[in-house]
Amino acid sequence: MLAAVSPDKDGALGTLRLILQMKAAGHDYSKSLETYLVKVIEQSFQLIDKPEEYSGDALSEALSLALHIKMDSDLKQSLESVIRDKDEEAVSASTALKSLENRFDARREPTHFSSGVYAAL
Repeated sequence: MLAAVSPDKDGALGTLRLILQMKAAGHDYSKSLETYLVKVIEQSFQLIDKPEEYSGDALSEALSLALHIKMDSDLKQSLESVIRDKDEEAVSASTALKSLENRFDARREPTHFSSGVYAAL
């Protein structure tokens, strides 16, 4: 399933990034957004760790996030802390957000698909 996904732009991660920004800043947000955050993160972990056990429709954010996690093991650790360690969730959210932000160039394209990378080749 992950092989068919192209991480062409970060638009699929917009809601996730917004929730991480709110969490990192210590802002309150709805329980439904928290539920959605946990669902996306847990689904992305399942898609990576046990794809053969996944049955059902995958959220586009979970697919995109799973690709980013596969490329950055520190991102997975940060996201695990976001959903499991309430004492460190703001710091972990900030770390995860920075990790995601660093994967895109100024035009919001993934750095490994960036025109700057191709021009350098």
